[in-house]
Amino acid sequence: MPRLNYFARNTTTFSYNTQKASPFTFVDLSYRLGNGFGAVYETQFIDQGDRTLIQPRFGLEYSKSIGKNLALYAINSINLPTDHDPLLYGELVATLRWTPPFRKEGKINAVVQVETVTDYGERGLFSAGQKVRLGIGNKRFETGLGIDFSQTSSSSSQTIGGFLGLNF
Repeated sequence: MPRLNYFARNTTTFSYNTQKASPFTFVDLSYRLGNGFGAVYETQFIDQGDRTLIQPRFGLEYSKSIGKNLALYAINSINLPTDHDPLLYGELVATLRWTPPFRKEGKINAVVQVETVTDYGERGLFSAGQKVRLGIGNKRFETGLGIDFSQTSSSSSQTIGGFLGLNF
């Protein structure tokens, strides 16, 4: 396993009310420290309607595979305050993923993933989200049902739709 790793993710949501797409992208560079732990530099690209906030972050990650089909991943990071984003806050992400094959020798597998994202700052918790993914996939592609839940101190929402995944 390489000591230096790269990971990128884009999640684009679509609002039925506003008829607008809203992308959220992050890119991680991590250095494996050992025993499942790694140091992470992350850049988040956050759509804010009229502009994109680029947010650099540092953190610590942990990953563990349990057997061939179950994986746990967690990262806790803090942003580097900038002129456009002057507040210091942290983010905790935890993901549990299970991909059992449909048949012992089969190339198609089920995809069951639960992820929670918690954002916190000096005043405590200010937003949380959970993502549930249920679908099918192979080593390269995944698709299925996606359910997202979002909470802030003043509101909550739920979104049901589909998801597509490309693994490389």
